[in-house]
Formats: sequence, structure tokens, C-alpha cells
Amino acid sequence: MIPLTPEQEAACLAEVQDSDPPRLLTLDQLADLPEPSYLVEDFIRARGMTVLYGPSGGGKSFAALDWSLCIATGQPFYGQAVQQGPVVYIAAEGASGYYSRAQAWCNSRGVAEVPDFRFWIEAPNFFRSETTALEVALAELDKPPVLIVIDTLARCLVGGDENSARDIGLFIQNAEKLAKRHGSALLIVHHTGKSGELERGSSALRGAADTMLCLKPDGANLKLTCEKQKDAAEFDPWRFHLEPQNESCVIRLGDDVGRLSDHEQRILETVSESFGTEWVSATKVKEVSDIPKSSFYRSLNTLVERNLIEERQATKHRKEYRLTQTANPVPSRPKPSHGTTETVPSHPPFSGVGHGTGRGQE
Repeated sequence: MIPLTPEQEAACLAEVQDSDPPRLLTLDQLADLPEPSYLVEDFIRARGMTVLYGPSGGGKSFAALDWSLCIATGQPFYGQAVQQGPVVYIAAEGASGYYSRAQAWCNSRGVAEVPDFRFWIEAPNFFRSETTALEVALAELDKPPVLIVIDTLARCLVGGDENSARDIGLFIQNAEKLAKRHGSALLIVHHTGKSGELERGSSALRGAADTMLCLKPDGANLKLTCEKQKDAAEFDPWRFHLEPQNESCVIRLGDDVGRLSDHEQRILETVSESFGTEWVSATKVKEVSDIPKSSFYRSLNTLVERNLIEERQATKHRKEYRLTQTANPVPSRPKPSHGTTETVPSHPPFSGVGHGTGRGQE
């Protein structure tokens, strides 16, 4: 292990001394604390801990790398807002394949370079707190990372037992200690167990996580589900697929032909019935559709991606939306009169949209 220099030790000590010490809070002081923010909206909480798990070869690293590169460049992730900042990606296994993956992402996004992104291709042992070399490298960066990715947990738990709550607790404690020193969020990539349903090992990992995400094959697509979201609503499933790009692949949204989620169908129905072919603001559509904000904007962006809703920049700070011709609804039911107890289907089908797999609720 490489020891910290006196200058690095002094810098770390100064950082700790400059931070606010723990204190007892009143209810009013608690209310004044800032609300959680996200590096990638819904997916990765700033200064929090996100766990992404799934079976081997199921696309986990492609998703983690895509989010990381979006953060490092400020590129939105399929309509999800991104907070830009430096990223350090610990590629503890299969490091040789990451160059082609990152190059494929850059080519697909038209990005020439990513200066705020660094790979660490060794496996620091967070179980035994053998992370000194990594700490030295982080201290030498011009700006601290806003995200540290650990890919995978197993490779950074040498000597520890994944089934032991104590060992996983030590892993989490040491990883969070490193992240908190730099004000970073953690994204931990992990595997499923033998059943293929839940994450492998102790439930202590799930207990400590702010967000639990599961990425699994689903037919020809990949389905991403949110299984835990601390202090926020769990979002609807997303569907992706891996698309060949150069000598690797990139994550893409699920095939355009597929089932719409309930919220996506409600937005199409609202725009059609309440606004027709007129341009309308997202705020008005949200008010009429009565969809929670956490789901509304993601569903609206999905419809834009799928060419079912058209988008234009009305003013510098405001966009407007309307149905495309592809999304013209097929009348399938009459509207019930007020006061009736008639039961009607909640959402009609829309032309141009099939009923196979696609991103949406189950």
C-alpha cells in the first residue's frame, strides 16, 4: 500500500475540520435541510448509495457506464435530467473491454472527449479497507468526483463473505467513508443470487442503499425496475435493449413497438381529448392528467422519444407539446356522463402502438 504524504493527510484533515460537526436538530432545523437531489433523475441520488444488480451478462455494466458518461459530460439520459460532474469508475473486472464500450458511447452521442471521467482498473479491497492507492489518486484530481462506481461488489470484497451482514457492513462502511470524504455518490454493481430474483448475499446491502435497481433480460429487451427508493416514490419500469455500436454495444430504449405504461397512455388520452392538435405546455397536461410529477415528465419524454408526442421550444425556458400523426387515438369507448356508475376501460388503445414488449408497467 502507498502511504499518504503529509500534504495529503493535511488536506484530508482540513476537509474534515471544514465540514459541519454532527449536532442535535430541532424539527424546524430538520425541515430546513435540503431535499435530496439526483445526479441522474430517479436513478442515482447525489451523495447517496445506489445498488444496481442483475444476472451476469445482463447489461449491468453497460447501464452503469452510460449513466457515468452522461454525468461526466452533462448529457441527459433519455430525457432524465443529469447533474454534471467528474466520475471515477472502478472497473474491477473485465477492464480490457471498457475502452470499446466507452468509445461506442461517445460515437453514438457525438461526444469527442470526456475529460471528467477516470477509470481505476484495480480492485480495492473495501472489506479490509485496503484503499490507500485509490485515495492517493483521488486526492490528485483537480476536482473531486461526484460519483464513484464500484463494479463489482464481489471483486472488491476479497476475504469477505457476501452472506455475512458483518462483512457487508464493513464493505459499506469503508466505501461510504471514501465517498463522504469527497462528497461523492456511490453506484455499486452487484450480481443476483442462484434464484436469479434478488441480489446475492446479505440483506444488509439493501437495507443501507438509498436506491435499489434491478436490470434483467425480458424477452429481447432488458427491464429495469426500482425496488427501493428512500424518501421518494418508486418509478415505473424502464425497458432497454443493447444495440451494436462499432465493436461494442450501447444501451437504447426498448423497441418502439410495445405496450405503453398507464401514465404514458393517460398523457396521450389527455392531450387528445383536452387539447386536440393544439400545442400545449407540459404544466397544463400534467394538471389535467393528474399524474405525479415524479412519473409525468419521464413518461412525457418517453412519448417524445417514441415519436408519439411532438416537442418544440416555445420560449427560452418553456417547451410545448402536441400529438404526432402516429399517435392519433382509435375511438374505442364513449365518455360516460357525470354521475353515472358505468365502468369503462381506463385507457383506449392507440394506433401505431402494438402490444408486444416495450417500456412500461407490468
